[in-house]
Amino acid sequence: MASETILAIDLGTKCGYAVITGRKLVASGQWRLAVRKDGERGDRWASFTEHLTQHVRTYKPRVIAYERVRRHVGTTAAHVYGGFLAMLELNALTMPGVEWLPIEVPLWKKATTGKGNATKADVRAYVDKLYKITARSEDEADAIAIATAARTMRSKP
Repeated sequence: MASETILAIDLGTKCGYAVITGRKLVASGQWRLAVRKDGERGDRWASFTEHLTQHVRTYKPRVIAYERVRRHVGTTAAHVYGGFLAMLELNALTMPGVEWLPIEVPLWKKATTGKGNATKADVRAYVDKLYKITARSEDEADAIAIATAARTMRSKP
């Protein structure tokens, strides 16, 4: 299990992603999924599916970990999160052999920074120090932390 590949996703219109194998950060970044003014209503969901499928093909993760959010500040954020979660669950049907691992926000924050109520800055500082990088966005940093927490959680007996 120590060298398995994990794809982690921080769901949102600026969707952070990270791929780790063992203790190595293989790839990370952000998928921009906001609907353009001239775009179609379904573009965001199609784009998410395209990115997810491409990353699964490229990195062949054994586990896909994602942030499980229980509370949103606004109604729109809750609706968008629900849409991405539905797309994730729908895509799970087409990916046999992949384990899907939802991780509650306080759990992945505690597993990485030591504080369940860590700020975005705390998470970013932790990730930057651990992997000796400079995360390009808070969403990317969150996804890297989710992947790291998933690895830690799965390595415990």
